[in-house]
Amino acid sequence: MIKNVEFKTSNNEVFQETNLVSLYDTMSEKIVKESEDFEGKDSGWTLDEILRLEVRTNRYSPFRGSSSFIEVPKQIAETKAIINVINKKDSQCFMWSVLAALYPSANHPNKTSSYVTHLNKLNFDGISFPTPLNEVKKFSKMNDIGINIYSFEEDLKIFPLLISDIVCEKHIDLLYIKNNDLGRYCFIKSLSRLVSKQLSKHQHKTYICKRCLSAFQTEYKLLQHNEMCGDKSPARVVMPSETCKFLKFKNFQHSLKIPFVVYADFECVTMKTDTCCPDPNFSFTNMYEKHVPIGFCYFISYQGGHYKDPVVYRDSDAPKCFIEKLEKDAIEIEHIYKNPKPLLPLTESEKQLYDNAKNCYVCDQTFRENNIKVRDHNHVTQKFNGPCCNSCNLAMKTPKFLPVFFHNLSGYDAHIFIKELGYDKKQINLIPNTEEKYISFSKSVSNDFQLRFLDSFKFMPSSLENLIKTLKKDEFKYMKQYFDSEKIDLLLRKGFFPYDYFDSFEKCKDSCLPPISKFYNELNEEAISVEDYNHACRVFNQFNLSNLGEYCDLYVKTDVLLLTDLFENFRKICIQTYKLDPCWYFTTPALSWDAMLLKTKVAIELFTDYDMLLFIENGVRGGISQCCDRYAIANNKYMPNFNPDDEIKYLMYLDANNLYGYAMSKYLPLKDFVWSDNNLTTQDILNLSDESDVGYILEVDLDNPPDLHDIQIFPLPLKINPHLIVKNLDF
Repeated sequence: MIKNVEFKTSNNEVFQETNLVSLYDTMSEKIVKESEDFEGKDSGWTLDEILRLEVRTNRYSPFRGSSSFIEVPKQIAETKAIINVINKKDSQCFMWSVLAALYPSANHPNKTSSYVTHLNKLNFDGISFPTPLNEVKKFSKMNDIGINIYSFEEDLKIFPLLISDIVCEKHIDLLYIKNNDLGRYCFIKSLSRLVSKQLSKHQHKTYICKRCLSAFQTEYKLLQHNEMCGDKSPARVVMPSETCKFLKFKNFQHSLKIPFVVYADFECVTMKTDTCCPDPNFSFTNMYEKHVPIGFCYFISYQGGHYKDPVVYRDSDAPKCFIEKLEKDAIEIEHIYKNPKPLLPLTESEKQLYDNAKNCYVCDQTFRENNIKVRDHNHVTQKFNGPCCNSCNLAMKTPKFLPVFFHNLSGYDAHIFIKELGYDKKQINLIPNTEEKYISFSKSVSNDFQLRFLDSFKFMPSSLENLIKTLKKDEFKYMKQYFDSEKIDLLLRKGFFPYDYFDSFEKCKDSCLPPISKFYNELNEEAISVEDYNHACRVFNQFNLSNLGEYCDLYVKTDVLLLTDLFENFRKICIQTYKLDPCWYFTTPALSWDAMLLKTKVAIELFTDYDMLLFIENGVRGGISQCCDRYAIANNKYMPNFNPDDEIKYLMYLDANNLYGYAMSKYLPLKDFVWSDNNLTTQDILNLSDESDVGYILEVDLDNPPDLHDIQIFPLPLKINPHLIVKNLDF
């Protein structure tokens, strides 16, 4: 067995004075050591050959000061919170900024001459000039000075870049300015003035948390906040504003059924690969075949009726041809979307429905003078959708993408054709699940239209074989368009394909199915029954197929049409039940979240107070993992070794399913969050009902003395050190 393995080094800075020979030797030794370690970790692998050596070069542009003076942006300079020491003759802006902070000058704070007398008071040994960020911590430790560094985004919003964790008496704040490849440090003499405008329009004094840049009116509240925020990662925290603090359903466009949806599938030949006998004493992966695409089928489902027949293609360039044909169809559909058709005349029943309507059929809001009733229609089929408010009518726009569904896209089909998406320089967007699997990916075919590849398995997590059993025969609408009733009966039964036999393109020319022994599945170590083999032969003969290639075409075409019927039926149920089309979503959780918001019409209040969020986060428990052997001995009259003198014991294994779902079905916090001033007693807390209209989230101090441990038997400790690791437990 052969496996391609990559060994690599991290990026290393290269300067004019760098010893390239020494650097090369160091990096080479690292790769050799990684290779030797890989072979020595009981893997059984040995190096066969080196396929390539790749050298990657990147332009080095680190965060560091520069020798060129940079002006502070005007808007920041107007805060008068910054001292930018002018040092045009050297690259020591970090040093001058630190000196300006520790030894302030009343007369000329922007001149280096004001700080020359203090040059020898600090230790700058080993500090580079210009100074990179990674040396700031080094300087802090040498001088026992805490240094916080901030920077700003394009909109000049300040954010923390480096926050010191050193506990010391002296703390200073610096601003890092970056202009193209140049960087510069400045002293922040008032962080409050610097960030106050981005936090509030009020001019009164505020106390700023240096870690998250939250503002407080009193120093006492800041100290309380620091107790919760002190162990959080530095970041500029942005909370919802008072005007936008309610979360409710807003994706009304998703109730519009997408007119065009593509369903697709690939077929591959399973070319055998050379392999060696693995060592049975160690774990191994047996790679015995390579899947090479040989053909595909895709079908475009159209809301208005028949659009095009299924596209079936079989040749060695299948992935490339798939993208070419699909892009052509996508451009045609985009043209249809961009040329909306007028509404057809209403029927009498539609007129009556419109005249009698008091509420919008989309948002269910009552029509008003400033949001009048209009006729909403499908711009493609020209059909009347319903009486709609003007706001929803404007929001109900045709999609900017064409959904393309594969069943198990993430696990299989994506790997077959995704490389073909790079045929031009148009944008490719990915939503990754892991490095190898993607939830979805999109390819632009024009400036504002995309092919969006989706996985139907994310909505219907089962095999097509099992899903087919959920539909009645009369629900296979698309199968009926291309097969008569007798043939549908054959195709609805599980199909069989000799994948392990189908290992070359030449096998497509076989004029009949191979013998039953060739249907053996090596991966699952399963053979098919005589009855199943006879069924495959009946399909081959009933459809008058000439060779195995045509059998492959029928197989993939059937899978695509079955997927179309299954997912279109799923869409129908979702639209009827939730008034939402799943084709707007990437996964079931996103669909179910919107369905909940739409059906319940709930408006969930979001925190605007960061301390409330920290309060909840600090209450999170869990994340404890352990491996243990459960061991207990039953002692009762039903046991052969029953001892009546010992304690009577019965064993029962219990497990609870859907704990999260159970908890979320109970009363949950919804709105009107305020800090409570009530001095609750223990009895007050015990008297609170789990279904009260007003609830409390409490932080309590508990003491659990050893004499109560056996009585209470907590399933989890009240609190655990998250960094604690216990390797061995002795019982």
